[in-house]
Amino acid sequence: MTNGEGRPPAGAPQTRRIALWGASQVGKTTTLAAYLGKYRPQWIHRDDEETRKTVRAFQQIWSTLQRNRLAAGTTMERDYTLRHRDGCAIQFRDMRGANSRDLVAHGADADALARADAVMIFLEWPGSRAADSRAAIDNALQELSPKRPTALLITKCEGHLTAGEFASFAEDPLGFARSQGASADLTELLESFVTHFRKDALFPLTVYGWNAGRPAHFYDEFGRLVPWYIRPALVDRPFEYILNRLDLGTEGR
Repeated sequence: MTNGEGRPPAGAPQTRRIALWGASQVGKTTTLAAYLGKYRPQWIHRDDEETRKTVRAFQQIWSTLQRNRLAAGTTMERDYTLRHRDGCAIQFRDMRGANSRDLVAHGADADALARADAVMIFLEWPGSRAADSRAAIDNALQELSPKRPTALLITKCEGHLTAGEFASFAEDPLGFARSQGASADLTELLESFVTHFRKDALFPLTVYGWNAGRPAHFYDEFGRLVPWYIRPALVDRPFEYILNRLDLGTEGR
């Protein structure tokens, strides 16, 4: 736990826990895989054995996406640890998304959310699971203090926006949602989030991106969204934001 501003109290164990929170299939695992695979963040201490295992696991997911194949879904919670070059361990907790709907039935996930030093909440826009996304975000808002370093990642933007629209959305997420006549539900969710946390904590992104002006995906015969020569965009921004809020450097040395 932090002292309320993202820093651990004196004498605290040097492990910083970041909870990945959101409904099923909103892109929690693939976003982390794209961040580690495409951006190869320089803050990672790659000589650490546990870190190498984590990077290899996500490199496999990243390679799967690059080969135009679907990555396996998350069936149970997993903790992934990366050693920061400054010595502390950063532990990402990737949860089973369905558990975000009910904090009573899934107390372990609720406790992990409450204990996290920082939280990354995922929202697919506009998404086919709006009710589940609202439940996940409302539950997080109830559990988390406004001082907790928290980011809202708005995923899968390539399915509903052009690359130009996406750039405008990233520049001013709340203003874009209002001006483009986004659903009242989406706008209300964004407004409730920035009211509770911070206006600069909204991060539109895309793991798949666009090719020749078209979304870099297709639907297979089972109606699943399959990657097709993906080009992630702005995936690194929310991670840099969270690490900076935790007073951990992200620039190369």
